[in-house]
Amino acid sequence: MSGKLWSISIAAIIVILLVALQSAEHWTLVEHAVEALKSQGPVGTFLANALMSRIFPLVLAVTTIVIVIDVWRKQKEHDEGSRRVEALKSAVPEANTPSQTIAAGGAATIGDIHIYPPTIPSPSLPVAASPQTDVRIPVALVKLTPSEGQSTFMFLAVENLGPKQNFRAQCRIVDRRNDPNPPRKVVLNLSWQSGGTRDMPLHFRESSNLVIAEADHDPEMEWLKILGNSEKPESLWGRGQTDNLPEYDLEISVFGDKSDTPHIEQFTIRPGLQTALEMYKPSIAIESPGNGTESKKRECLVKGSVTIPHAKVELRVFAGGKWHHNGYATVKGNSWERTCWFGDKDAIRGEYLIRAIANGNLDPAIKYPQLPTSGCQSKDVKVYLKRELTQPS
Repeated sequence: MSGKLWSISIAAIIVILLVALQSAEHWTLVEHAVEALKSQGPVGTFLANALMSRIFPLVLAVTTIVIVIDVWRKQKEHDEGSRRVEALKSAVPEANTPSQTIAAGGAATIGDIHIYPPTIPSPSLPVAASPQTDVRIPVALVKLTPSEGQSTFMFLAVENLGPKQNFRAQCRIVDRRNDPNPPRKVVLNLSWQSGGTRDMPLHFRESSNLVIAEADHDPEMEWLKILGNSEKPESLWGRGQTDNLPEYDLEISVFGDKSDTPHIEQFTIRPGLQTALEMYKPSIAIESPGNGTESKKRECLVKGSVTIPHAKVELRVFAGGKWHHNGYATVKGNSWERTCWFGDKDAIRGEYLIRAIANGNLDPAIKYPQLPTSGCQSKDVKVYLKRELTQPS
């Protein structure tokens, strides 16, 4: 017999006994028992009157029914929980079926049944970022270094300064000089030296070379060729020619599959004097005097730096609304220096600008109101002349 039926039967028996007791109120045995309780004092009298009250069986019956209902409800919950556990156990081997999923937080879901594991609190500890986490970065973090030395190929080393990712690169021809071919500003897909592929996976601090250009010659001609997957723009010149050799201004873009924007730099490539090819990032700067310097003399020693190999550096001074030629600097490696002059011999006060130009090929006899954009030019440096009246020129 189930627990539910057993509880109901007991309740029914109790009710029947109480009714029988009530009907047997005038039985001799019952009367003696009631009188015995009353003789025990106030407590016994209260119990005797309660037992023989006409509403006592009703109160006791209602209380018994409430208890029976509660026992039945708990028994039902217990049976349903057992069925859930058995269903979960039987469903474990078929965890990939559509009827079973694992809900967020580790809860198992079987049909409409959700079983949640107990929550175990854990201490709050700093969690280190996993090296395998796919984290995107705003700009591809790379360092670009052109190759040097005797080689008919020009390579550009790409060093990864960020997380591991796959890289590819493009080359855009921005400008061409000393080239009889019509100017064509094209974009080329570059290949890697290792395997000739377009995509190259690089770990942190790992490097690989992009193939940029090739130089070669025959008994009569020499040529420079920019290498790409689609086409190969090239320039030709006579064997042994040393002046007005072709130059290409290139914009290199390196893309990473975990980077939102590419890393972009500009370089110039040309035939070299000691090597087949030279590739550099053109720049020139005036390092001394500083901007806003006051000079007590007309002559001023100007020093600076340049990244262009074998550059021809010209100095220009702006005075009286024109740029005046102030000679060519002495270049040693990446450094240069030259003395320039402010105003004429009678100049005492004045404001002047100095600009350095590498390979500008400007006419020294022309005083330009505005300098042409040819060559690589520095930022202007402002100098104030403040001579003493008694100071000789």
